[in-house]
Amino acid sequence: MNSADRSIAILDLAVRRRFAFVDVWPDLEVVAAQGRPLATEAFGRLQDIFAQYAPDEALVLLPGHVYFLADSDEELAHRLRYELMPLLGEYLQEGRLGPCEGELRAYLGWLESELA
Repeated sequence: MNSADRSIAILDLAVRRRFAFVDVWPDLEVVAAQGRPLATEAFGRLQDIFAQYAPDEALVLLPGHVYFLADSDEELAHRLRYELMPLLGEYLQEGRLGPCEGELRAYLGWLESELA
C-alpha cells in the first residue's frame, strides 16, 4: 500500500461498517452463455489451475468472469491481453500464488499463443 492508499483506509473501514459485503464467485456458466469458445476455454483452464494448485488463501485472487466477457472477439482479445494477463503477471511478480506459479506461467504462454 502506498501513502496515497493509506489515506483512504479510514474511509474503507467506515464503508465496511455501514454495508454488507457479499462474495460473488466467478461463474463459468456466465462466460459460456455468451458463446465465445476462447473465453470459455480460457476461463475454465484458469479456474482449474486455481482449484488444483492455488493455496486456499489465494482462491480469492481468481479473476472474475467479467475479464472473459466481451461483445466481440476483438474486445475479448483486448481484455485478455491488456487486463487479465497483466493482473496474472502481477500476481506472479509478487509471489502471491506460490505452488501454481509454473502452471500459471504455462497458462499465460498458452493464452498468448491463442491471441497471436
